[in-house]
Amino acid sequence: MMIQFLKIFFVTAAIALLIGGISLAQDTSPTKKEIPPAAKEQPPANVQGETPKSEGKASEPASKTREKKSPEPVKGCLRSNCHSDLSDSTRQIHGPLLVGACDACHVPTGEESEHQFSLKHSKEILCTSCHKPQEKRKFVHKPFAESACLDCHDPHGGNTKAFLKEESVGKLCEQCHQPAQSKFLHKPVATGECLLCHAAHQSDHEKLVLSPGKDLCITCHAQVRDLLMTAPYTHGPANVDCGICHFSHGGENPALLRKDQKSLCIDCHDAVAEKIAKDAHVHGALAAEKGCSGCHTPHASEYQSQLIAVAGELCLTCHNKEITNPATRKKVANVGREIAAGKFKHGPVRTGDCQGCHFPHSSNCSNLLHENYPAEFYKEFSEANFSLCFGCHEKGLALEQRTATLTNFRDGDHNLHFLHVNRAKGRTCRACHEIHASNFPSHIRKSIPFGASGWMLPINFEKTETGGKCSPGCHKPKAYDHPGPAVPAVPAAPAASNSGKPGKP
Repeated sequence: MMIQFLKIFFVTAAIALLIGGISLAQDTSPTKKEIPPAAKEQPPANVQGETPKSEGKASEPASKTREKKSPEPVKGCLRSNCHSDLSDSTRQIHGPLLVGACDACHVPTGEESEHQFSLKHSKEILCTSCHKPQEKRKFVHKPFAESACLDCHDPHGGNTKAFLKEESVGKLCEQCHQPAQSKFLHKPVATGECLLCHAAHQSDHEKLVLSPGKDLCITCHAQVRDLLMTAPYTHGPANVDCGICHFSHGGENPALLRKDQKSLCIDCHDAVAEKIAKDAHVHGALAAEKGCSGCHTPHASEYQSQLIAVAGELCLTCHNKEITNPATRKKVANVGREIAAGKFKHGPVRTGDCQGCHFPHSSNCSNLLHENYPAEFYKEFSEANFSLCFGCHEKGLALEQRTATLTNFRDGDHNLHFLHVNRAKGRTCRACHEIHASNFPSHIRKSIPFGASGWMLPINFEKTETGGKCSPGCHKPKAYDHPGPAVPAVPAAPAASNSGKPGKP
């Protein structure tokens, strides 16, 4: 009986010593610092980090002590003299670390005393064991393709939601991608918001952009988007890819244009470029600050050729005052004032078709005219000298000495146009007619500058029911009459097409 009792005693004592040794090992810190008395009196924390309530009861039996869980890894890993910096409350913390599950990613290797750990999985599957793998797309960011998640992300946490290794997306991208140093920067680039345009991991589109071509740009540029959706005339590149004209990150020209505006436009509009290069006279607007965009919208318009207004109105936004051609320094008269003051307007002016007589970009004739129009008061007659006017008016006006059908400026059938024009010292059309508008029928002039002094030679024209009379400064008063039906007026020029092309004469 005594022997049996001794066996039970020694077994119980051995178990108690074993349990006591384990408890001591768990409660002893590596620094072997003396534990303050208050700490000795504090019961051990439970699994949730709460202190068990003491109700004055005796210590639990050894059997219950063995049932308690070991402290979670975080309690050991984040001690003040180890990895406490990883739990900085000011940081965004990775989920496993936040809940103390260091063993979600790390496993010990060797003896515990060696404090050596390795990753639980290879880098190819470590992150995707929790983060659902994405279906592979056509274009993949190199670090993502190589499972190098830690090239961009801190595995424990960081100052950004995605635990980036830098303080911002922009700073992170610049570690590999050369930052833009241009004079003008795209706003997302300037503020480091690369992910407004690019996917971080992969995309179906080149350069990891979120959407292809213009679709990406119009997610922010709503005004352009609305124009492209509603305007009947759109610029070809704007309907396909903004990158044809603009840099995406930065450039040396306003609006991130790839070249100065004029050079950029003529790269595609080669017919216009060729004409400008060979013509003697170039529209001053092309040399002005706005260049092509002074007349055209770059994206879309209500008017053909992307004009910013109806052709006639558009011209008068500049020609409503005296202007100086920036290229030639030549003065250009206030055409708008002349038109507004005139009761009788030239046919093309009446229909807003300035391009019926003028080229919009350049010409070999002065004032960008389609054909010759003598600037002098006197000019020897030739058809070539009057080719502009003959584009609409019958040549017979100056070729036929007698007519009863071509003109009302006749005395009987004696053609007075022929008399004035078809001679060695012929009068040009401008000797009697205003170009754009007048307060007299057939836009007859009130007076005309004559000679080097610029004397205003009066015309003094008066229309009668079957003719008219004038008492100009160039000859004594004369009258003319043509009994019988009057010749119908020259039909108005065809309405402007707003196409940027000359109207058909």
